[in-house]
Amino acid sequence: KQWYQRRVAITAGILVAKGNNNDLDLYKSLGWMHAHDRYVQLFLHRLAARGELTAHLPFSDTSLKNDLKAKQMHLIESATESLSHIDKKSLALVEGYVDGVNAYLREHAR
Repeated sequence: KQWYQRRVAITAGILVAKGNNNDLDLYKSLGWMHAHDRYVQLFLHRLAARGELTAHLPFSDTSLKNDLKAKQMHLIESATESLSHIDKKSLALVEGYVDGVNAYLREHAR
């Protein structure tokens, strides 16, 4: 069994984290569940933060304005830089969440 099959259950159509022994397991399960339920939202937010909406979606003046604003605000650079200012435990939890998202994506590659 994959780790998430022991840590995530679907009960009445609702994802439930189970058997998580510590915060890292819980964050990893949360990342997996978010990818399961909200992949499109995560993908669109990533494009928006990078200023790449118009490169991947039909062109609109609104998406172009959002792209320009995101690039001017240096959102990706700021987020990356902020990681160097958080404590090791919090960084491990962020990485656990990312591991959960990536585990879902590997298992459900299209």
